Amino acid sequence: MYSQVGSWSGAFQGQVTVTNTGTTATTGWTVTLTFPNSQRITQIWGARTDSTGSPYTITNESYNGTPAPNASTAFGFLATSSSINNAPTATCTRTPSS
Repeated sequence: MYSQVGSWSGAFQGQVTVTNTGTTATTGWTVTLTFPNSQRITQIWGARTDSTGSPYTITNESYNGTPAPNASTAFGFLATSSSINNAPTATCTRTPSS
């Protein structure tokens, strides 16, 4: 689940909470963030990405990739924005997938 936790002229801070809705612990997760208004991530913590533009493929760090069933973890980021700052579409997948 995505939330914007702060904003200022030309930039904002976002957070994504990843919840394991499966019946077993995960061995990893991936979140795809697709921004609709040319926003660009400039800094990320609690996760990693090699993407340089939207859509961003974001993966867990070694310390937060194995949440138990019904447990959550989160990552945050700073990003640039223009005068329009609509929320991104967030899609999450887990490993294993069941």
